[in-house]
Amino acid sequence: MVFLPGQGSKYMVSSNDSISPSTVPVNWHVLTYFDTERFMAWLDTENKKRLDEGDYLFEPFYPYDFLSKRKDTATPAVIQNDFQRIIFLRGRGGDINALITSWNKQNEYKLFRYHDTNGCPATVPEREMKEFFENCTRYRGYFEVCPPVEEIVSLDRVEILSGPFMGHEADVVKASHVNGKVNLQLTIKIASGLLHVKMKNVKSSQVVRIDSDFSGTIPDDFIERAQNKILSVYEHRVKDVGKKAGDKSTDKEKEADVRKLNQAFHYNLYSVENKSAHAHFRALMLICAHLRHDKYAVEQIREEVLALLRDMNQHSPSRAATDARAYLWIALYITTGDPSYRDAAKDYVRTHNPKSQKLRKFIYLMRKGRKV
Repeated sequence: MVFLPGQGSKYMVSSNDSISPSTVPVNWHVLTYFDTERFMAWLDTENKKRLDEGDYLFEPFYPYDFLSKRKDTATPAVIQNDFQRIIFLRGRGGDINALITSWNKQNEYKLFRYHDTNGCPATVPEREMKEFFENCTRYRGYFEVCPPVEEIVSLDRVEILSGPFMGHEADVVKASHVNGKVNLQLTIKIASGLLHVKMKNVKSSQVVRIDSDFSGTIPDDFIERAQNKILSVYEHRVKDVGKKAGDKSTDKEKEADVRKLNQAFHYNLYSVENKSAHAHFRALMLICAHLRHDKYAVEQIREEVLALLRDMNQHSPSRAATDARAYLWIALYITTGDPSYRDAAKDYVRTHNPKSQKLRKFIYLMRKGRKV
C-alpha cells in the first residue's frame, strides 16, 4: 500500500478483515530487534508470501540506514545507538501482532514492539512519520547518529557524556567486550597531565565515539538517489528477460535489488513543491511500486500519475515539464502496457533530443521490454 502526500485522511482501515485497494494501514508501529538486517531479510520473504496471497505488503523504515554514522561537532543534537535496533513498520495492528508471533515462534531472540505509557502498542501517524522521515534524510545534517558503544575499540577517541568528566574527550586505551557488556580504560588530558579512568558496563548514554571512519553525508537530491536505485534494478530486470536460468541475476543480486527498491520506496513519503519535479518523482515511485510487485501501491500512484498527465496536457509545458511528462509516459507504459504511452515517449526522443542520460536510458530499457 502507499501513502499519497497530502491525502492521508482519505484512506481508512476497514472495520472488517478484508483487504481491498481502498484499505490502507494508517499508522506505523515501532519494533525493536538487535539484528535488524536478519529481520529485514525475513520480512522480504513474508512480503513475498503476502504478494502471492493478494495481500498488501508490510512497509518497513529503518532510520539507521539513512542517518550519518558519525558525530558532527557542529551539530548539538546526537541520537544514540538505539536507532540501530529500531524498525518502523506500517501495517494493520492485527497483522503486526501475527507477524511478531510468527517471528518469535521461529527464533530464539524475540522481536519486541514499543508500548506507550498506558501499556498499549505505540503507533506513529502518517503525518508525524513523514516529518520524521524528512528529518532522517533531507535534513540529516541536523539529525546525527553516533556509532554504538559496542563498536568502540582501542585507540578510538570518545566524548564522555555523563558523570564527573562530562564534556571531556578521552582516548581509549583498552576496550573489552564480555557477555554483552563494554568495559573501557580511558586516558583524559587534564591540564598538563593525563588521568587514567576505568568505566565498567558502559552505556550509550555515557560515552560516544567521535572520530569514526564511517562514510559521510549523502547528496541532497533525494529524487536523484531514488532514480539511481530504481534505474539499476529496472536494468537488471530487463536484462534477465529472455536469458537462460544460469545467466540471470543470482539470488544475492536479486536480494540486493529488493533492498534498493525498499530504500527507494521510502522516499514515497516525500512531497515535492516544484510541479515538474513532483511529476518526475511520482513517475519514479510508480515504476518502483511496479518493480516491487505492490499492486495496491501501483493502483493508487497510477491514478495520481494520470491526473498529473491530464493537467500537463492542458498547459503549454516548459522544457523541464516536458521531460517530466516523458517520465509519466514511461511509467504508465511500464505499468499498463498501453502502446500509446510508449509511442509518446519514443516521439519525445525524436522531437526533443533530451540531454538527460538517465531519461534516455529509461526509454531505451522501456523499448526493450515491459514485462519485468
